[in-house]
Amino acid sequence: MIKLLGDTRMELTKALDTILNHPGPMGKLGNNRCQRFSMYVSNCKIKTFNLAAADDDPAGDDRPEVSMAEKMLEDLAALGGRDEL
Repeated sequence: MIKLLGDTRMELTKALDTILNHPGPMGKLGNNRCQRFSMYVSNCKIKTFNLAAADDDPAGDDRPEVSMAEKMLEDLAALGGRDEL
């Protein structure tokens, strides 16, 4: 089962230090946002975390595949039933 959750107060975004506040993207978006990432959580523990942003690409537009479903499927296969990668 997949759960998609909103972070309207940016509590998780701040806790994960994934705030997109670079002046380039923010000039178009207006207010702070969350950087593009994917995360697999099991039993309240982060098992995989994939951040698409980089120093030269704060919005993660150049390599979004890092946070897409195919990468998550690779990560899950690598877990192979274990708790950690």
